[in-house]
Amino acid sequence: MKTIEMKRTLSILCLLSFSLFMNGQQATGYTKTRNYTAERTYMDASSQTGSGAARIVNDIVYTDGFGRKEQEIQVGGSPGGNADLVLSYTYNMMGQVEKEYLPYAKTGNNGAFDKFSPERWSVYGTGEQAYAYNLTQYEDSPLMRVSRKMGPGKAWHASDKSVRVTYGMNSTNEVRCYKVSSSGSLIASGFYGAGKLEVIVETDEDGHRSKTYTDSNERTLLTVSVNGEDSLATYYVYDDRNCLRYVLPPEASHRLAETDTTDISVLHSLAYSYEYDKLNRMISKRLPGCAPIYMVYDRGDRLVLSQDGTRRTADTKKWSYFLYDSHDRVIESGEILLSAEQTCGELQLAAWESEHYLPSGTRTPLQYTVYDNYKPTENVTAHPFVAAVGYDTPYTLYPSGLTTSTKTRLLGTGDWLTETIYYDDRSRVIQTLCHYPEKGLRYRHTAYDFTGNVLRKQESQYLERAFYR
Repeated sequence: MKTIEMKRTLSILCLLSFSLFMNGQQATGYTKTRNYTAERTYMDASSQTGSGAARIVNDIVYTDGFGRKEQEIQVGGSPGGNADLVLSYTYNMMGQVEKEYLPYAKTGNNGAFDKFSPERWSVYGTGEQAYAYNLTQYEDSPLMRVSRKMGPGKAWHASDKSVRVTYGMNSTNEVRCYKVSSSGSLIASGFYGAGKLEVIVETDEDGHRSKTYTDSNERTLLTVSVNGEDSLATYYVYDDRNCLRYVLPPEASHRLAETDTTDISVLHSLAYSYEYDKLNRMISKRLPGCAPIYMVYDRGDRLVLSQDGTRRTADTKKWSYFLYDSHDRVIESGEILLSAEQTCGELQLAAWESEHYLPSGTRTPLQYTVYDNYKPTENVTAHPFVAAVGYDTPYTLYPSGLTTSTKTRLLGTGDWLTETIYYDDRSRVIQTLCHYPEKGLRYRHTAYDFTGNVLRKQESQYLERAFYR
């Protein structure tokens, strides 16, 4: 008896599911004889089986027997909402996309597959309908790399305006060879031999060329921009561990090529250079015309100290510091004046022995950051939520993984700028409160629709004697 009742229940459920499925299918006129994937996006809060009041976007992708897209259709996607938007694709004999056609509208289509016909693109004009597609061509080789791209429109096609790509190898005395010594200095080592590097030449619609040279490890060693007889070359130099050590911009490349040396003054004034430790962490970075920036990491590979040239010039014991929570998020940053002068190497050795390293010295906090909740901490107290008409009042009390409050010192003063951020249950910012010293509180409210689009914003400034909006 129980078995009969169970079978009856399952039958009713299957019939109900089939009925709902058929009702959903009848809402659009899908072509059942073709492979397709249908996607329904609800624009308003509603259940799938609810009334038709909810706004719905139906997208259908028709594919051929190889799983390639033949047509993409947005049902009722035209501005008036009474016609479908249809995008078509065609392929070459090797199965690669050759033509991507511009969309056209078809009234009364209701999601059905639309048979290909050139007249569909007459909306772009009788002279343009034969050119309403993006063209992609490929080289005649087993690699089947892109060799040509052309945009839509008669003007492009009639004038043969396209982006062309050619592939080849470098020639003799074409690309200079730079290496990095064991001490980290740059070494000029002549030229790469012919055929050692792959070169990709891309020519845009106006005839401007760009060349990219890569080695067998797929590292970019040189990029060249060519405009007529003028060219700009940028070199990238790596060490034996594949770490980028030098970037030589066009002016630096030109000056080094003139002297055929690695003039240190040219490198300091015009080039980028980087140094790494044994774990491939960047410990020094030098920008053109700047003193190097030193970086120190703890055992957890977190940046705990840094020092730029300005701080080092003012006082060699002055560093920037960073403190982290158990999730490796910065909760405090600022400036520290070490109690005793130490080199970057000495600090790194000490930091390697600690998971939460901070050397002894006088700390000046510059910013505090709070995550996950709005509970007051020793240094930060969140601003209370302020309800506004027309905006969400519920907010999540525990926005896990999100920044809830910040407190930032105004440099050279003892004043602080505080900010609190409130989120809804979808982790979207719905209210931001900022307190500016001597300027009061600023409120920013944001409202969203069901899909997350911003509907409206309101910003208010609260001063001591007035409320401005």
